[in-house]
Amino acid sequence: MKAVASLARLWQLARADLARITQPVLLYRSRFDHIVEPINSEILLAGIRSTDVTDVRLEESYHVATLDNDAAMIFAGSAQWIAERSAVRDVADDPR
Repeated sequence: MKAVASLARLWQLARADLARITQPVLLYRSRFDHIVEPINSEILLAGIRSTDVTDVRLEESYHVATLDNDAAMIFAGSAQWIAERSAVRDVADDPR
């Protein structure tokens, strides 16, 4: 019971901090995940403040999608998503 109570406290803390997420978010979620309920993704997406959110529904995978039918698509899509957001900026446009 201590573990269950601890997990409940962890979820409260994590949920309270969702609004602190402002960086780009790439979310892959399986349509047929028998472990993680769909409400978890909905809570995440509703709670974050990022203006750059890519939500990808996986139709051919289950809970461990990176070891399932959509694995190649996840790897290629993630690499492309990161590359698009990591492009070299012109110093004149962004002097950081």
